[in-house]
Amino acid sequence: MCAYLSVGGQVVITNRIGLHARPAISLSKLARTFNSSIRISKREGEKGVDAKSIVRVVALKAKVGETLFIRAVGPDAQVAVKSLTTLVKKIFEDESEKA
Repeated sequence: MCAYLSVGGQVVITNRIGLHARPAISLSKLARTFNSSIRISKREGEKGVDAKSIVRVVALKAKVGETLFIRAVGPDAQVAVKSLTTLVKKIFEDESEKA
C-alpha cells in the first residue's frame, strides 16, 4: 500500500463576476485529467467539494476577493494543484483584459 502526500494551494478570485460557469467548467475538465483526488473549498481546512464535478464547483459560488483552497492527494497531486491554481489565475486575467 502506498501513502500519498496531501498537497495544497490557494488562489484568489479576481474576476468581478466570481467563479461562474465558464471557469468552473475549465477547472473541472482539467481536474479530471489527474489521477489524484482533488477538492476545493472557500475555507482552509474544510472538506470542500470534488473539483472534478462541474456542478459542485459552480455551487461554491465563490465571489470576487474570496480565496479558493485546493487540496489534492494522489500520485500527481503536486502537479494537479499547480496546474489548477495557474489555470484559475490565467482565466481571470484573460477575462479582466476583455472587460
